[in-house]
Amino acid sequence: MTTTCQACGKPVEANANRCRSCGRSLVAKSGTASYAAPSPTAATATTTKTDSEFSDYLIHGIIALGTGVVCFALAALVFRRALFSEQANGLTLLLVFVVGFCVPAVYAFNRSYRQSQQAKERKRHGLSRSAGFTDATAGTSTRPYVSPTIVNVPTPHYERQRLEYLPAQCPLDDGLLHAWRDLLDPALTDEDIIPRNYLFTSLEAGDAQPAVIVHSDDDCVIAALYSDEFDNYVFLGFTGREREKLIAEGLAAVETRMVCAWKYGITNDLEQSDLIRGKNSSDKFASGEPTIVDLLTKDTKRLDYVKRLFGDKMYKTVLDGSRQLLASGKVTKLRSGSPLIGSSQYLDYKPIAASVV
Repeated sequence: MTTTCQACGKPVEANANRCRSCGRSLVAKSGTASYAAPSPTAATATTTKTDSEFSDYLIHGIIALGTGVVCFALAALVFRRALFSEQANGLTLLLVFVVGFCVPAVYAFNRSYRQSQQAKERKRHGLSRSAGFTDATAGTSTRPYVSPTIVNVPTPHYERQRLEYLPAQCPLDDGLLHAWRDLLDPALTDEDIIPRNYLFTSLEAGDAQPAVIVHSDDDCVIAALYSDEFDNYVFLGFTGREREKLIAEGLAAVETRMVCAWKYGITNDLEQSDLIRGKNSSDKFASGEPTIVDLLTKDTKRLDYVKRLFGDKMYKTVLDGSRQLLASGKVTKLRSGSPLIGSSQYLDYKPIAASVV
């Protein structure tokens, strides 16, 4: 017997805990507030992605054209005597052509080749070009929208909004992925674990947002992950072997800066009660699954670049605001810190005083 995943619309086994296609958990959490945002149209859900792709092509086209013009002008200056005199010969003109036109052509070919390789990787995982975002036409919720309690804590909403859509664009490292998988409970099945293609698209096209370690003790390390779509924070808890691995990688110290990649959904079938909206929430999405990119990639150059874009002010706001939210008593659960588990498991959390956090 099969049913349909409301996130991606593909058939799944009736007794499955997680969709193999999109990675969404099919197990509803009991005793949590449920809400679903109004369903946007497919055009609205993909506008940001489409605009970003168009801008990307336009910029690189301008770069290629500008490079050709500059190269041609330089070549003309170097060979101006031969070009504008009767002594011009075929070899000189050939050199001008090679410098002025072949250089940008090679640049364009190289970019096209890279895009084709990325397309093959997406096809290998059965993904669309807009992977990383839930299709707005895939499913809707019949539950009424009920906005959860809004907590007024400092957030870097305006600073992050100025950066607009910023994809993580980091390659997934299979070695790190297997290392985190080895730490999981052997009793867990494939349906309980986030699949590789879901994490691949998160690191490639997920919405990059700042994250920071806000608390660390002998039992648990807590990371705060911001999202400008919800204008608030979710918290991940690392305990046991996950905590030990985080310490071994040098990422467990308080105020450690990281990057997280968000994938959003228009339905809240997971009933993620920890998604407390801020006053500037976009209300476009009803659920979200973040992944800490630093745990699954070795592309430190890209990570450092994104962290520089976020800047000191944004990370400081995330640290101060998340600490206030932890101490407010509104946070009662932490998501599993393992990047392979996410919101399918929660840890109980007792509020810690701000002075202790």
